[in-house]
Amino acid sequence: MSGIKFTSFIFQSEASDTNKKNEWRPEYLPTGYHENIVEKLGKSTNIEYVDPQGNIVYLSYRPEENDTNTSVDNENHEIESKTINGQKTYIIKATSEEFENGVIWSMEGYTLSLWSKLSKDELIKIAQSVD
Repeated sequence: MSGIKFTSFIFQSEASDTNKKNEWRPEYLPTGYHENIVEKLGKSTNIEYVDPQGNIVYLSYRPEENDTNTSVDNENHEIESKTINGQKTYIIKATSEEFENGVIWSMEGYTLSLWSKLSKDELIKIAQSVD
């Protein structure tokens, strides 16, 4: 991917569903993590989970009422895709410890993302539990 600095993930909802779910939470978090901050910015929600050592997991979600675009820099991440819970999911692995790993996917008309310095495997476990 020489020369390409960012990869964009664009999700578009097939149809608007006024009865769709609007709250998402993981059923699984690593031991010691708890919900710390919930921030609603318009139709987007950002949730911070923290453990006693100050490690953080960020969960963000927003409805796909229009095209939803998320970008990741290619210089510091490797990107792969796989199917998780029947959804195409993008796994973003940091190439050094100073950057975070991520998981981005679309579910029931929402784009969701998780970011943390946790391993990509641990983030996949969390993503699989989001309901």
